[in-house]
Amino acid sequence: MARNLPPLRAVRAFEAAARSLSMTRAARELGVSPGAISHQIRQLEEFLGVRLFLRETRKVSLTSAGRTFLPAITRGLDAIEEAAKRLTTVPQHSRVRVSVETTLAERWLVPRLAHFYKTYPEIEIELQGRPLDPEAAAFRTNFAVAYGPRQYHGLSVERMMSEAVFPVCSPAFQEGHGLYQLADLDQSVRLLHDQTFGRYNWFPNWQVWLAKHGVHDVDTSQGMRFCTSHMAIVAASD
Repeated sequence: MARNLPPLRAVRAFEAAARSLSMTRAARELGVSPGAISHQIRQLEEFLGVRLFLRETRKVSLTSAGRTFLPAITRGLDAIEEAAKRLTTVPQHSRVRVSVETTLAERWLVPRLAHFYKTYPEIEIELQGRPLDPEAAAFRTNFAVAYGPRQYHGLSVERMMSEAVFPVCSPAFQEGHGLYQLADLDQSVRLLHDQTFGRYNWFPNWQVWLAKHGVHDVDTSQGMRFCTSHMAIVAASD
């Protein structure tokens, strides 16, 4: 059903003139001429069938009908203004996809997201828990926290951090097996292998690490293998 509303420009002209009791000030506020304000108010009076103003030589005053009409119009315009303000101040959320290896996401990135959201509440994060393939020509993500060399085709790369790589075990395991130097890594010790980036020869593994420390008589082919660093860390701590 169509609304039977008075001309809205005329309603706005009436409210401005009634609030200031001046056609001139209302015209200045709305950026029109005093004559335009008077014309719009007459249109409104004709629509309503009542007089809203008493016009005297140098001033205007509200009639009884005008005084009755003004509060309702003021509330209506206030509601429109408030609704518009709420709409224009609603943050426009941006969704950002981040590719990151699962263990780094769990242990480093996710714990920092609460602080990030306090600082940038308009940005929504979508985590893609997988390592970035250095051989990929393109991928569907905005940012990636990637491990390894900088050879990523078509991407801008910045170094974030470096790492120290060393073997770990639980204190009880160390004590039980007498592990106090590299020579103690004999065949009775089962190695745990992190294969997060298993197919890339730049990822540190037991063979590479031991060779760099002058140890060549440990069989690095034996032991348990895990597809994520998180699993390997949990296994070591257990």
